[in-house]
Amino acid sequence: MIVTVFRSPHSYTGEDLVEIHTHGSTLIVDLLESLLTSNGARLAEPGEFSRRAYMHGKISLQELELLVMRIDASSEQSLSKAKSLIARKFERLSNVYQKLVGLLAQVNAQIDFGESDNVQIEGLEDQVKVISLTLKQTCRRSSK
Repeated sequence: MIVTVFRSPHSYTGEDLVEIHTHGSTLIVDLLESLLTSNGARLAEPGEFSRRAYMHGKISLQELELLVMRIDASSEQSLSKAKSLIARKFERLSNVYQKLVGLLAQVNAQIDFGESDNVQIEGLEDQVKVISLTLKQTCRRSSK
């Protein structure tokens, strides 16, 4: 049996981790699992380490989504397609982000320098609708 300790912040998740490698005997694995869980350990949920890595800033959302698609890929072609889909999705999201930053700047300028308390930006409602539609389409595409 080999026990490897990974100390924070240098682990994959950014947390302290212990990894146990043992022989492939089902009996040994079951006994070890039973011993550990009876002493307070628990089994990781599917995707838990990647979720924790994302939450601690060790991987980006784009890397997380690509990892999920890599795991689900059944061929090199589907892997390549997944990478392309993720890149396009994040390009669209980056564009939406830039538009939102621009709108926020307009609203802040109107509040700071406007002549009344009523914020009025020409086409604001239309811009928000376009951004909302883009987000809906991006989310719909990624759930397929």
